[in-house]
Amino acid sequence: MSRDPGLLRCWIEQYESSAVVYARGEIDLSSAPLFRRCLERAEVGRRPIIVDLRSVTYLDGTGVRVLEEAYKRALAQQRSFRVIPSRSVQRLITLLRLDDIVPVAGSIDDALDHPASPPEEPSH
Repeated sequence: MSRDPGLLRCWIEQYESSAVVYARGEIDLSSAPLFRRCLERAEVGRRPIIVDLRSVTYLDGTGVRVLEEAYKRALAQQRSFRVIPSRSVQRLITLLRLDDIVPVAGSIDDALDHPASPPEEPSH
């Protein structure tokens, strides 16, 4: 089923301590490029990144891949990265065991007040 990319709104707010990426709507094959661009714009500078997905109603595998790629870039840049999921996104994160990899916060206040430590490179 093809979805309209207009069903996703994505914007960035810069806080003193973090860049927060807000997404609202559906993230799928058609809207993933917009989500990717938004995440990439948030990477300008050295601030930690918080991805607020509380208003995301649908996330497919393409959106998950974009989120994983952004986390890997944060890892390479030694940058803190946290995700605040909606209930439906949290179910998917749990099912895919992404919460074992990508740090998840319960609220924007929690993410802003307690940013995750910059990720460490896995040892080989």
